[in-house]
Amino acid sequence: MKTTGFTLVEMLVAMAVFAVAIVALIQFQSFTVSSSTRTSYESQRLISLTDVGGYIGDIVKAAQQVPDGYTIDGLDCRRTPTSGNLPCLAVVLPVVNASTGEITSWTLYAFRYRLRTVMASTERDNTRLDAYAYALQEVTVAYDASVTGCGAITATSTPSITCFTGGSGAVTRAWIADNLMLASGTTMFSFSTASKVVTIALQSVSIQGNSIKYTPSTSPYTLKVFARNAS
Repeated sequence: MKTTGFTLVEMLVAMAVFAVAIVALIQFQSFTVSSSTRTSYESQRLISLTDVGGYIGDIVKAAQQVPDGYTIDGLDCRRTPTSGNLPCLAVVLPVVNASTGEITSWTLYAFRYRLRTVMASTERDNTRLDAYAYALQEVTVAYDASVTGCGAITATSTPSITCFTGGSGAVTRAWIADNLMLASGTTMFSFSTASKVVTIALQSVSIQGNSIKYTPSTSPYTLKVFARNAS
C-alpha cells in the first residue's frame, strides 16, 4: 500500500527554501530599519539647520548695526576670529514699542560658537559628539544708558558699542544648537558693508552608530541675509 506524505529529501528541500526566505526577510527588515534610521538622522540635521538659520536670519534682518571685534560677555567676538577664539556674529537691534512704533531701547545679540564641553552634560544629548561638533550660544546684552556718552534713547540716536560692552547691562545666555560643524577654511560669519548682506555658513553633524554624518554632506549651507538698516 502506498503511503502519503513528504519524503526526507522533500522536507530538506522545503526547509532549505524556508531558511533562504527567512534570511531574505531578516535582511530586508534590517535594511528597512537602517534606511529609516538614516532618514531620521538626516531629517533631524536638516531641521536643526532650518531652525538655526531661520532664527538668526530673522534677527539679522532687523539689525541696525553689525559691530565686530569687541569683548562681549567677557569673550572676544569677531566674525573672523583670532587664534584661540571661535567665530562670533554680533548685531544690534532696536527695541520697539508695539503700540507707538517708537524705539525705546537697544539690544545687542551675539551668536558665538562654543566648545560643547562648556555646556552641562544634561544640556547636550550626546557627549560622543563633543569631539566633532560645536554648540552655538546666543548672548543678549541690554543697552546701558548709564555709560558715559550713552544717555537716553532718541528716535535718531545710534548707540555706541560701548553702551553694551562698557556697562552693566543685563546679560542673558541660551544655547540654540549643539550639533554644528566648523568647516576648515570656511568663514562662518561675514558682513559686506557695501551690500549690507550678512552671510552665515551652517553645517550640522550627528553620529549614526560609529559613523559621522554631515548635512550638507560636503560643505556648509550658506545663508545670505539682507540687513537693509545695518551699518
